Amino acid sequence: MFTSGGVDCANPPISDAIAISAVFFNEAVDGGDAVIELIPSVGVDPGICLESSVSVTTSYKSFGGSTDCNQNQIPDDCDEMGLDYDNNGSIDLVDYRFHVECLAGPNLAVEAAKPWCINACLQGFDADGDGDVDLKDTGAFVRMFGP
Repeated sequence: MFTSGGVDCANPPISDAIAISAVFFNEAVDGGDAVIELIPSVGVDPGICLESSVSVTTSYKSFGGSTDCNQNQIPDDCDEMGLDYDNNGSIDLVDYRFHVECLAGPNLAVEAAKPWCINACLQGFDADGDGDVDLKDTGAFVRMFGP
């Protein structure tokens, strides 16, 4: 990042940002953890600024209209939604609230409260895969309900 122009003990601190595409990031971590390593150049003298520090802030921003329909802070295109719609480890009343929002009826198109969440509704609650969220799917949900 800083190949030249650095200053010892800068006040305010010098900062920079790196942006990488979601595709590159996902290929790089390959389903594992991301590790960020900061390696000082040979020109860094840790004895000069006794109160120096390094701060790293990471964020995962999804560009191009990605949504978070189940409100679990994971973009839907990276999320694996199922009956446990919010992915918290249990099928509970939070999931039920989302299920009710998606419920339409047999052979009826899902009309979610948020129209951009229709695919998320089907991915999460169309248990029998027939393209709708109806009482058959509610039966599957009820059978799995609980901790």
